[in-house]
Amino acid sequence: PHLIDHARPVVIEGEGGPLTLEPLPQIHGDIISLGFRAGGLAYCPDISDFPDATAERLRDLDMLVIDALQYNTHPSHLSLGQALGWIDRLAPKNAVLTHMHVPLDYAKVMAETPDHIVPAYDGMVIETAYHSA
Repeated sequence: PHLIDHARPVVIEGEGGPLTLEPLPQIHGDIISLGFRAGGLAYCPDISDFPDATAERLRDLDMLVIDALQYNTHPSHLSLGQALGWIDRLAPKNAVLTHMHVPLDYAKVMAETPDHIVPAYDGMVIETAYHSA
């Protein structure tokens, strides 16, 4: 097994060059889960809140993929309203809502959110430029 130290980036070597993933501790109910940042992209599923130190590391994003389980609050996941609040606070250029439960209809969420925010869907591909730090 490979253990991830929350304080140290993980570097993955590959044909396209090294990819650096920055672990992002996040609150998931009464436990800590990890999101990851790679350049201007951050992936933050399974979250109910961000610690202040993690929120500071989520500035200047091109794309934020963030948990948005349902309309109602939940003890271990962000609601749609909470996710939109974090998107507003962190101000990424674009955002994708993920981990959505049945009550969040794709077309309805598209109509309720600004143009730079979209709900994820099965098979979705996200393309973004990556520049290592």
